[in-house]
Amino acid sequence: MEVQAVPREPGRDAPTPLDGEQTLVLAFGGAGADEREEAARELGVAFPRAAVVGCSTSGAPSTTAVRFRRVGLRTVSWALPPGDEGVAAVAAFARALATEEPPALVVAFGRRAGSDGDAILAALREALLEQTALAGGLADGGGGAWVLGAEGTGDVLVGVALHGRDLVVQQSASAAEATEAGGGFSLAVGRGRRRRATRGSW
Repeated sequence: MEVQAVPREPGRDAPTPLDGEQTLVLAFGGAGADEREEAARELGVAFPRAAVVGCSTSGAPSTTAVRFRRVGLRTVSWALPPGDEGVAAVAAFARALATEEPPALVVAFGRRAGSDGDAILAALREALLEQTALAGGLADGGGGAWVLGAEGTGDVLVGVALHGRDLVVQQSASAAEATEAGGGFSLAVGRGRRRRATRGSW
C-alpha cells in the first residue's frame, strides 16, 4: 500500500502515476460551489480511474491518494429523499456497497439538510455488517457544503467499500481515543506496515 499527499495543480493535463482502479483518493476543500467544481475538475484529470470521494471542510484543504495492490474498491452514490424516506434509503445504500462481498471498511461522506443527521448515521451503522468498519462524515446541507462523487446539490450519500482478504482495519476503542490519536482507524494490507488513512468522525 502506498500513501501520498497530492498537491493542487489547477493546470494539470494528465493523470498522476498513482492513478488506477485500486487507488482511493480522499479530498477536502473549502465550502462553496466554485471550490467543489474546481476540485472535481482537477481530480477528474489527475485520477480518471480512481475512486475519488471527499467533502467540504472548515479545516485546511488536502488531498491524499492511497494505492492498494490486493484490495477491491466499489463506489456508490445514493440520493437521500427528505424525511423518513431518506433514513430508510440508507439500507439500500449499504446493500449496494456490499454486493460483491462484505467490505472490511466503508468510507462514506454525505450532505443532509435538516436535523436527522444522527438518524442517518444510526441507520447506516445498523445496515452495515458488524465486521465492517465505518469512517467519514455527514455535513449539513447549508453553508455551501459539498460532497465529491455525486452530481447536483441535493441530499446524498457517497461511499467507497474496501474489501479483500489481506486488508486489515484497526479501529480506535473509543471516540475520545480516536480524537487523541488524530484519526479513527489505520489500515494495513497483508503483513505491511499499518498507516493511518483518514480522520474518522463516524
